[in-house]
Amino acid sequence: MIRDANESDLACLAAAMVRLQEAHVRAFPEIYRSLDTGDAVSHLSGLLSRPDAFVRVAVHEGNVVGHVVLLIESRPESMFTHSQRYGLLTQVDVEPDFRRRGYGRSLLADCEQLAAAQELRRIVPDVWAFNDAAKAFFRAIGYEDFGFKMSRSL
Repeated sequence: MIRDANESDLACLAAAMVRLQEAHVRAFPEIYRSLDTGDAVSHLSGLLSRPDAFVRVAVHEGNVVGHVVLLIESRPESMFTHSQRYGLLTQVDVEPDFRRRGYGRSLLADCEQLAAAQELRRIVPDVWAFNDAAKAFFRAIGYEDFGFKMSRSL
């Protein structure tokens, strides 16, 4: 079952967020800092009250086993692009013991339905180059490469 996250889910979601953040810290310690659970709870609580944010959870036997965070992004028209409204997928996580059981696909299908209901034309996952598993997951469910960021530390 997929549903909206609520305040009672915050501790579980915060633990997942802290775990996800550590992958970023390991990859880019000069950029990212570790989160504590309190910071994560505060951030997630703020997302729950935003009209442009969707925090959805996958539930198995009453327990949250995965989640997504989808933000509605708006960009004005420029000389290069049309105005845009799209879904920015900032977090996708399924608890390690529940991976490869369809929860990730269900969460993404749910996001696509939410995005369509909001008249968004696309979803853009925010995936870092080091996250090969996430890139493979998104490609396997039909997402295509779109842009690429490069960096050089000085």
